[in-house]
Parts: sequence; structure tokens; C-alpha cells
Amino acid sequence: MKKQIVLCLLFVFLFSCLSVEKNKEVKTLEQALIIAGNSPNAKDSLFLGFNFGMDSCETVYVIDSLIKTGKLFHQDSYLRYKFNISPLTYSPAVGFVYSNDTLSKISLAFLNEENQPIELIQNAITANIFKTLSSKGYKSYQEKNISGTNDYYFIKNNTLISLKAYERFVIMSYSNAIIEQQEKLKKDSQTKQTLSDL
Repeated sequence: MKKQIVLCLLFVFLFSCLSVEKNKEVKTLEQALIIAGNSPNAKDSLFLGFNFGMDSCETVYVIDSLIKTGKLFHQDSYLRYKFNISPLTYSPAVGFVYSNDTLSKISLAFLNEENQPIELIQNAITANIFKTLSSKGYKSYQEKNISGTNDYYFIKNNTLISLKAYERFVIMSYSNAIIEQQEKLKKDSQTKQTLSDL
């Protein structure tokens, strides 16, 4: 009888722990960014084999090999990537940002060269990547921007993928949330310092 009571108490305890874990699910983009910024630096492949652990030499080597295989190419003085979204094809400009000689961001700029509505471009990209990223374990968020349209965010481990629409282009960025969080904290402390100086 004592064993049964102990087992029942154990099940009740485990069940209460599981329900508490479910309630801890991240609900807002800001909470997700804080958690991602405090997570360990994952070495997950981001886009075409790039990852946040690469230095500039490794990145240039990968870029050169991707140009040789035709996955990246130069057009109108931009490094481009052919991004197929049935029935449309875009060739976004690709840019790289480094922090302390370590890759911290890759951006794809979908320039409105076809004179299509920006919302169409953003929605086509979102629809194209949503299923893939969800199946890879990314959590999705959306947030209204200044112009009243939605920006989309996908977060997993320390990787933040954002999709933001501007007046003439859409930017899709793969960012290292750890570095983004460090820069935000640095900016916040500089703002506090400036305010205290006043």
C-alpha cells in the first residue's frame, strides 16, 4: 500500500512539473530574443553552408566555392543568389557582417527590380520558408513595424532569422542572437551613461 501511495505521489509530482514546463513556453518575441541571446553558440549551418563560427577567410573560401558551383554569382556589382519561389524567381543581393572577424549576420536583400508590391515579395518569401523552418524546429513570431505591416521572425538556439519589408526592398537576415543581445546591452548601457551625463 505504501508503494502505491509513493508511486501516486511521484506521478502527481511529475505531472505538475510537466505542466509547469508547458506554461514556461515563450510567448513574446522579446522573451525569445533574450533566451536566444543567452543560449550557447550553436554551429548549425545557416544558409548554403555558412555558420556563425566562421572567420572572414573561411567565409571568403565558401563564397568562392559557391561562385565556382554557380550557387552565387555577381550581377550589377552585387553578390547574388538565385532564390526560387514558384512561380517567381528572385536574385537577392547577399551581404555579410562580421563581429571581431567572426561571421555574425548574413542578409539577403530582395530588391524590387520587377516593380511588384513589396507585400507580395514578403508574403511569397514567408510562405516559402515557413514550412521548412518550422520542420527544423524554428519558432515563429510576428511584430508590427512602424508602417503598420508585419515583420516576421524565426528563432532556434542562437539563430534569429528576420524578414522585414521596407518601401523598396525586403531584407531576410540570419543573425547571431548572442551578438545581437550583446550589442543591445552595450547600446542600452551607453544610453544610460548618456542620460546620466545629462
